[in-house]
This record gives sequence, structure tokens and C-alpha cells, in this order.
Amino acid sequence: MMYSIFLKWQETIPCMQFLGLIVQNENIKQQTMAKFQAYADLAKQKILREAFNTQPLSMHKVMS
Repeated sequence: MMYSIFLKWQETIPCMQFLGLIVQNENIKQQTMAKFQAYADLAKQKILREAFNTQPLSMHKVMS
């Protein structure tokens, strides 16, 4: 009986809207994480570039 109630409820519009929100929130979460990762990569590149430009390399390090 509980299973049949669940099946009936599963097909209702509020349930479908709720499931749609879950999917939408997951997509937003993935997009946000991708943006944070891209920003972190850019920040890391900037830090490495600045460190490389400010610290002169000895000839020994350049040749090896």
C-alpha cells in the first residue's frame, strides 16, 4: 500500500518540480565549482609568473 501511494505521489506536479529543483541545484553547484577551479588556476598561474619574474635564476639553474 505504501508503495502504491509513493507511485501515485511520484507522478504529481509538485514532486516533479521538486525533482527538477534538485537537478537544477546540482547543475548550479557543478558550474560554481568549475568557476572556482578556473579562478584558482588563474591565481596559481599569476603567483608562479610573479615569482618567476621577481627571482633571477642563476646560470646553473638555467643550464640544468
